[in-house]
Amino acid sequence: QVENTFEVPRYHFESFSEFFKTMFTLPHGDGVNVDGSSDEYPLVLQGVKAQGFRSLLNVMLHPSFRELPLLATEAWLDVLKLSNMWRLVNIRNLAIRELSNRNDISFVDNIVWGRCYKVAAWITKGYVGLINRGDVVSLEEGVRIGMQATLGIWENTLFNVPRYHFENFSEVFKTMFSLPQSDDITVDGSSDEHPLVLQGVKAQEFRSLLGAMLLPEPPLSKKEAWIAVLKLSNMWRLLEIRKIALRQLNSGDDKLSRTEKIVWGDYKVADWVITGYCDLVDLGQVLSLDEGAQIGVPGVLGIWRSQNVSRAYTGYNRRDTKTLVLEVFGEEIKEIRREEAEYDQVKLACPAPQPAARPAYTDDPDDSDSD
Repeated sequence: QVENTFEVPRYHFESFSEFFKTMFTLPHGDGVNVDGSSDEYPLVLQGVKAQGFRSLLNVMLHPSFRELPLLATEAWLDVLKLSNMWRLVNIRNLAIRELSNRNDISFVDNIVWGRCYKVAAWITKGYVGLINRGDVVSLEEGVRIGMQATLGIWENTLFNVPRYHFENFSEVFKTMFSLPQSDDITVDGSSDEHPLVLQGVKAQEFRSLLGAMLLPEPPLSKKEAWIAVLKLSNMWRLLEIRKIALRQLNSGDDKLSRTEKIVWGDYKVADWVITGYCDLVDLGQVLSLDEGAQIGVPGVLGIWRSQNVSRAYTGYNRRDTKTLVLEVFGEEIKEIRREEAEYDQVKLACPAPQPAARPAYTDDPDDSDSD
């Protein structure tokens, strides 16, 4: 019984749903009237509206699933809701298929309904759409998504983003948002009038970070996007996101160049710096103006010195390139390794600084006569 209406064949519900099949086959004592056995003892289904139940019956009793009835989006949502509730698996799959092909469902609806009805593909579709559309998430949309709003301005763009993820991934933000405050002070990030302004962050970099943070398969293909993710995850101590960025940059098809490994190795990736220097030393050539501009004068001088030392030792006396690089650029690499090790810790007190100016190379006392 639904809103005092409907008399329907029990067979269909038993056939489509283990839930109802189990309910109707439970043993009962003699003289006990089972709900659903007669008009006098109907099975009352609480919280179900007649119109929604009618939509479900239109699908369930249709002679062929290949030619489904023409139902509005709201009607198919009712079908999905009830098929979820009563474990009508085949009906649920039909509803998901029909709704997935609709063009009148917003990105926010995809997220909300995907969460409600356990449809992961809709959640992904919604987040990807919100990130790629370019417009900021409105307060109304933020409320519907269920996020505790943190509003921030990056490159004159106002973002309304889920505070939970930043608190969950970063001790920096967790500490920031948990600091005690008086009643007469408005916290940055709490409203449009009081956004959290973070200097030195571009809007596109922040969009890339959101993609890596919120989506199971981030739609980021270019290395520049993942470098932006690495930069911001370093800055805000988003340690798990940093690991994802490093994994993508180390395994992706868009490989880092020799000089990029050195420059971007300043985001606390010592292996990149070592590999980049080794590759340039083994190249045995004078660096181009562009390469020199990227790695700076100390780097150019260190490579030139390493190449000279490498040429001076030939045959069985030949110096191993990596050993040579660790000697010449020892202080720089040691400092990067020290800072890199900090990221293995669970709790860190403050945001990571931007990559510092590259320190000068270290002279090798053993090869002073090779200049």
